[in-house]
Amino acid sequence: MTFVAAYDASGHEGSPEILGAAGVVATEEAWRAFEEQWSAVLAEYNVSRFRHAKFKASEGDFKGWKIHEKKRQAFYGSLLDIMEAHVAGWAFYGMRVDEFARLSTEHHLTLLRGPYLMSASNALIKIKMWKQEEHPGETISHYIARGDRGQRPGVTLEQLFKHDDVISIHEYTKERGYYIPFQAADLVAGVRATYHESKQLRYPDRRLLAMNGIHDELLTENGLRGLALAFPEFFPSREQS
Repeated sequence: MTFVAAYDASGHEGSPEILGAAGVVATEEAWRAFEEQWSAVLAEYNVSRFRHAKFKASEGDFKGWKIHEKKRQAFYGSLLDIMEAHVAGWAFYGMRVDEFARLSTEHHLTLLRGPYLMSASNALIKIKMWKQEEHPGETISHYIARGDRGQRPGVTLEQLFKHDDVISIHEYTKERGYYIPFQAADLVAGVRATYHESKQLRYPDRRLLAMNGIHDELLTENGLRGLALAFPEFFPSREQS
């Protein structure tokens, strides 16, 4: 049995708000069924791809949906049904960008390895640990979107996890279309970042929490300080970089 995990982020490093990354894992067989069913729902609602930020703001393919709450809930519910049926687990890890910036100033750290890399790395580590504990001996590949926000040419997830099967691919190609598992990761990242920002438990939060949540964490400023001391390789000083 082979597992595949897909990762995506919510937020961006130019914002003072939460930047979080989520990973969603399933078997290769489950992903095939997932992609077929997810694509059918998108086609039914005339949506090219799911993006949580666009859905939340009723923009893009979702323009005008804000006044059609029943339609929004039916569409969202169908996507969550598919996730419940096929996803083995998910992990979310995030932090406030402004707190990371303060820590960097305080400790004279370079932002070479910024909030995106920190969040995505920790989500990946949590899914690796889950696989080792729950499915020892099985293989897993980790897919990230090439050019995703916050990825830096100086250091990448592939380099940090060079002994693991971390693969960077384009989210869209003419031959394949959109890589559907990234949309599931985007949904988890968006929903959990929204929750950690508002602390209000909404409909999708309840359903996600009822699924197999491997890890869910918003790192505090004190937590970041602890990481800086424990794992200096993630926080190289400007003198070292």
